[in-house]
Amino acid sequence: MAKTMTLAGPIEQMNDRGICVDGQWVNWSKFGEGPDPFLSDGMPVTVIATESGWIKTVETGTAKTTRERLGSQPKLIERPAHLDREGCPPGPAKVTQSELIARQSMLKASCMFWQGQQVTTQIICDFADELVKHVLRGV
Repeated sequence: MAKTMTLAGPIEQMNDRGICVDGQWVNWSKFGEGPDPFLSDGMPVTVIATESGWIKTVETGTAKTTRERLGSQPKLIERPAHLDREGCPPGPAKVTQSELIARQSMLKASCMFWQGQQVTTQIICDFADELVKHVLRGV
C-alpha cells in the first residue's frame, strides 16, 4: 500500500492539475477524485496525498500549519458549521464527484420543472433533493 502524507494550510496556488499547500504541489489523478470546483486560493484545507504527490482527499475547513496541527498523528479536520455559506445548511464534509454531478443535474431539472410558476427557492431545492435521492438510489 502506498504511503501517504498530510498537508494542512491555505491553498497558496492552484491550477487545473493540482494545488500548492504548505509550499508543496500535489496533483489530481485521473483515477481518483477530480478537482473540487469550490476550492479557491487562500482557502484553508487539509490534503491527504500519496508520497509521490497524487491527491487522495481534500477536506476544507480551519487548518493550521502541518507542524502545529498534526504533531505525530495525522487527523482530518471537519468543516466547522460557522464556515458554511450564509443561509445554506451544513453539508457533508466530503461529497463525491458523482454526487455533485447528480445534485447539479437535479437542480437544473427542478428549475425546468417549476419554470414559469411562482415558487420559492426552497421548493425548488426540496424538489431537487427528492430527485437526487431517487437518482443516487439507482447508482
